Amino acid sequence: MAMIPKITVDVELTLYEGTTQMGQVFINANQRVLDMLNEPAPYFPFRVTQTGQITLLNKSSVVAVRPLDQRG
Repeated sequence: MAMIPKITVDVELTLYEGTTQMGQVFINANQRVLDMLNEPAPYFPFRVTQTGQITLLNKSSVVAVRPLDQRG
């Protein structure tokens, strides 16, 4: 089975408590951010711009995602 390479997309996330985070999500090269969010996995990796730390976010804690580049 051929692996599809991952790319990063710069995004601004709004979380349920009202905070926003700038960072990157990791998606397959042939998909959009929305496609990744609609996958059945409840978590997704997110790299925080300010610290470079990668964390797993629960999709249910995200209320809005704004892609900041053309790939989103």
